[in-house]
Amino acid sequence: MCNEIKILGENRNGTFAEYISIPENSILPISTDVNINEAASLGVAYLTAWSMIFGNRPLQPGETILVHGAGGGVAYASIQLAKIIATTSGEKKIEHFKSLDTDVIDYEEDNILETDKKLGRKRPSFRTSLADLNVFLSDLIQSTSLTHVF
Repeated sequence: MCNEIKILGENRNGTFAEYISIPENSILPISTDVNINEAASLGVAYLTAWSMIFGNRPLQPGETILVHGAGGGVAYASIQLAKIIATTSGEKKIEHFKSLDTDVIDYEEDNILETDKKLGRKRPSFRTSLADLNVFLSDLIQSTSLTHVF
């Protein structure tokens, strides 16, 4: 790795190598004014969110992502990359997500199907990087509450 170029990338097979070959689409240049230690933390939350949203089946215009159990870094990164519905609990977290202009479902109090209708959707549309699971969850959620699915 060149010590004069700051980059951030997803993991590759192999460790303890002095040099590594990485495809260009797997790295992200880091501005010289960004501290490398701070930039390193972006890899977990933002690259995970980015891969989910723009990976195997990129999110299409008008689509929304459900982030179940929102509260961590991936949820916050997702809010900046796409329109999401956050499921969470606790008044503090709910109000915080609402302040970020995010639709919120309190999974301890709300019925996801009824809440989804209030948000103007005919039926929930859930995404995952596994396309078959996406269909499975969409169909399964019709007859049960979200807290019983996970």
